[in-house]
Amino acid sequence: MTAVLALAGAATLGIGVATFGIGFAYGAGLWGAIGIGATTFGIVNGMGSRWASGQSLGQSVGGGLADGTGVGDAYGFFAGADIATGQALTPGQQALAGVSTGLNVLSLGLAGRGLGRIAFARYTGSVRSVNPTIAAGVRGNPRAIVRGVGELSSSQRAILSQLDSPGAQVLLRKSSVTQTDLAALTAETGDEFAMFTTGGRRLVVRGRPEGYHGIIDGDWAASMRAQGWRWSAHSHPIYEGVPTRNFLRSSAEDQALIGIFGQNQSAIMNSVGERRLFGPSGDLLYPGWLP
Repeated sequence: MTAVLALAGAATLGIGVATFGIGFAYGAGLWGAIGIGATTFGIVNGMGSRWASGQSLGQSVGGGLADGTGVGDAYGFFAGADIATGQALTPGQQALAGVSTGLNVLSLGLAGRGLGRIAFARYTGSVRSVNPTIAAGVRGNPRAIVRGVGELSSSQRAILSQLDSPGAQVLLRKSSVTQTDLAALTAETGDEFAMFTTGGRRLVVRGRPEGYHGIIDGDWAASMRAQGWRWSAHSHPIYEGVPTRNFLRSSAEDQALIGIFGQNQSAIMNSVGERRLFGPSGDLLYPGWLP
């Protein structure tokens, strides 16, 4: 019996740790993830403890949910009885319920904050606010920037500071700039940006809203190819009222340039972060290939 209880306790703790990790990975933030993990642990532990003590399935489930959210402990503290069974609590149990109420309410509040951050980051496209509070989860998010509820990340802003006008170029470490960063820069400025890669370096070039006329041409592309560069990606701005995926179409100039680079494919990002591949013969229908 002791071994079974120990195993159940370890499993309950594992569930709490797992939900903490999932919450953190999905953008809940450290304290939000702690709240999610602690609340989940409290609910599961409450259910298991009640079931082990001989309570019915309904009492175990209902009581466990109440325990993990602080409702059960608050009831026990003020009413002096268990919320699921109605059994009277000893003075010591009643005092402990009061302490547990505060801890569980704190955990639930943190969990709510974390879940709110996840939802806000995932659904910024539907958010409207005159003076929005910028959460960390939407900094650097192209869709949020386009909608006016996000802003560039500090690294993206540092890149943009070196690309202050059309035709400007900046050489960066490959690890310091991504295709999503291009989309975010376009969301912020309305200009196209192109990215080229060789070895561990990337070159980012700022264009104009309509493209790279007078900035990137066939001779420039041929010279870059001779130096070992490949065209990794470029970005297109979107316009209100037009389906966003319409801006993932390559132009004849795009197709000609990638042919000069001798590549089979490169990526187009629009300013909400959607992505499509294209090649010398036109747009490709399948995803994949991250240069």
